[in-house]
Parts: sequence; structure tokens; C-alpha cells
Amino acid sequence: MQRDDDANVWEFFNERAAIMTFDAGIPRHDADFQAMVCTRLYFDPLGIAMPAGGYFSCFWNTEFGWNDRTGTAITFPCAVALRSMWYSAQGEADRAGRFYTWLLRPPSDRHW
Repeated sequence: MQRDDDANVWEFFNERAAIMTFDAGIPRHDADFQAMVCTRLYFDPLGIAMPAGGYFSCFWNTEFGWNDRTGTAITFPCAVALRSMWYSAQGEADRAGRFYTWLLRPPSDRHW
């Protein structure tokens, strides 16, 4: 029997969203997002891709995690966002006349 991965993913997602909405009392928009993260964290290690369209499509390049202590999703910033944050902090440090990081110091200059 051939499996229908998209149908399985959507069924898993809808079940998690309903549980979070009705049993946990989480607002529907938050429950949908957290259910999407749970779905990704469950199916990605199994090698099952998320459906190409619909709710999952806008999060295709986002990395997620889960905080077991608080029971909430964690969204990790992508490389573009991290580069933008670094560039902003580096510019602020330059304007203030201080070093942003010692990691960029040349190894031969100990007093830099």
C-alpha cells in the first residue's frame, strides 16, 4: 500500500492544533503555529517533507526547536537575519569607538 505523506502530515497537524486549542485553551492562531512546529519536528527526522503548499509553505526555510520546560515553540533566526543583526551591532560599536568583538582581532597583535 502506498502511503500518502501529505495526508498524514495534515492529519497530524490538525490533531495537534485541535488538542492545543480545545484541551490546552491556546488561541487558534498560536495553536496552529505550535502544531506546525510539532509536525515539522516529528516528520523531518523521518525524512517526510512538509506539503509544498498551504500553511507550511511560508516556513520552508525556518529552523524550529521546542522548549520542553515551557511547552512552546522556538524559532531560530536564519542566516540573513543573523548577518543583519551583526552588521547593525558592528556599526553601532564603530560609531561608539569601541570594539565589537575580540574574535576578529589579528592573532599577532595582543594589545589590539
